[in-house]
Amino acid sequence: SILFTLVATATVPGIGEVTPADIVRFIPTSLGKGTATQGSYQLVLDGSDVGLNTFDSSGVNEGIDALSRTPDGKLLVSTAGSFAVPALSGDDEDLFAFTPTSLGATSAGTWSLYLDGSDVDLGESNEDIQNLWLDPTTGNLYIMAAGATVNGGLDDGDDIWVCHPLSLGDNSQCIWQRYWDGDYFSVDVKIVDALDIAVAPPPLPTATPTLFATKTPTPVPTSTPLPTATALPSPTPVGGLARYINLKGSGTMGGIAF
Repeated sequence: SILFTLVATATVPGIGEVTPADIVRFIPTSLGKGTATQGSYQLVLDGSDVGLNTFDSSGVNEGIDALSRTPDGKLLVSTAGSFAVPALSGDDEDLFAFTPTSLGATSAGTWSLYLDGSDVDLGESNEDIQNLWLDPTTGNLYIMAAGATVNGGLDDGDDIWVCHPLSLGDNSQCIWQRYWDGDYFSVDVKIVDALDIAVAPPPLPTATPTLFATKTPTPVPTSTPLPTATALPSPTPVGGLARYINLKGSGTMGGIAF
């Protein structure tokens, strides 16, 4: 399924009116271009139930413009402007986590600060976190923030940066690294407004060798030994020494024809 938010209030089939502070899930039955995509919608978070209720029709202020999930089910969000929810407030460069006790049309839960953007050099007025993906394995945060200067480089709306967190919450620290430069792939005139990174499938488990039934090897038949070669007769000594000679042609020698 796909989680998303809207940039403006609209009517969503099966739900009704959805605001920029709500989170919707699309449950596909098929995917593809145009009408090949089919499925149903489900309301995941009613923002007005949990304090996200200050925005205009275009989602400014408490409209959600960055969204991800933690492995334990928390919702990570950033808003298009300043926000104030029960016991917590912040700005558009911050990430905050929602721990739900219920979701859907009657949403409830608690908020907590996840990343203080001003601690990690995202404190300027134009440094708004607009896209987000949390790596569920490493905890690294993949962030897009149009207009931000990150690690000495300007994010012009098509770049992805990785925050390798050293600490989170009120005292956030991370090491920044550029992950993807959209200009290199000719995305320089466009602004990316949604982000997800497909996780490579885990490696296949090492195959367990199949144990074959033990067979008693068929003994190789013992070969018949070659007959013992008949020893050549010892040459008759001549003058105390044995001599072997090779003669060319035919004739007789010592009464022996050759």
